[in-house]
This record gives sequence, C-alpha cells and structure tokens, in this order.
Amino acid sequence: MAGFWEQLFNQRDLSAVASVVTDDLSWRGSLGTKSEGLDGFLDYAIAAQEAIPDLHIEVNELIAAGDHVFARLTLSGTHNGTLLGVTETQRKFSYEAAAVHRCRGGRIEQVWVVGDTHALYRQLTSDALLPNEVEP
Repeated sequence: MAGFWEQLFNQRDLSAVASVVTDDLSWRGSLGTKSEGLDGFLDYAIAAQEAIPDLHIEVNELIAAGDHVFARLTLSGTHNGTLLGVTETQRKFSYEAAAVHRCRGGRIEQVWVVGDTHALYRQLTSDALLPNEVEP
C-alpha cells in the first residue's frame, strides 16, 4: 500500500496505477474531490500534480484488517494552484491525513481520504501560527 502512494504521488509515475487499482476505483479525497473509475482517478492525479508539482506524501503508519488498509499520512508541498478556494500563494504546507483503502483481488477498489484541511487552510491564508502549531 505504501508503494501506491510513493509511486503515484512522490515519483509521479502514473504508468503502474492500473496494476494496483481496480477499473471501477472509487476515490474520495479530503479536498472535496471525487472520482469514479480508473480514468477519473488518473484525471484527478494529473490535476493534483499540476497544482502541487512538489507534492510529497509520507506514509507514517499502515494497519491492515481483512480487505481494508488504513494509512496515516503526511502531505507536504508548495501551493501552486487553487486549493480550498485559495488561489496560488507559493507557500509551503504540511498537513496530516488518514486514508482508508478497500481492496478486492489484491487491488485497491476504494479510497477515502480525510485530511486536516483546517491546518492546510490556515497555512495558505495566515502568517500566524496557532499554539502548538509547527512550521511546515
């Protein structure tokens, strides 16, 4: 599962996506994105790479139970496109997220991502840090 995130987002290698996800993949991202099917997901992945060309996703933890895999993630990059309604700021950001994957036949058929979009929004729109907030 960590290889999915590493290859797709960190290495920006879309060529192997079809071998790790089902053709009817259902994706729901924490930035309000939804896609259905392999082509819809590839469109999303390309748009994410264009908006955040240096996007890096670190897999901090994986927990598997039956056909589900939970991943705790840290996403970081530079704000080069519209995110959460905020136009490009060129600010660096880093925020935490969790992803739940459902697998079928050894391939990912559903991904549901929930990220700390409040922390992301604050980093894109404010120079002040909240107490206990860390610099990205």
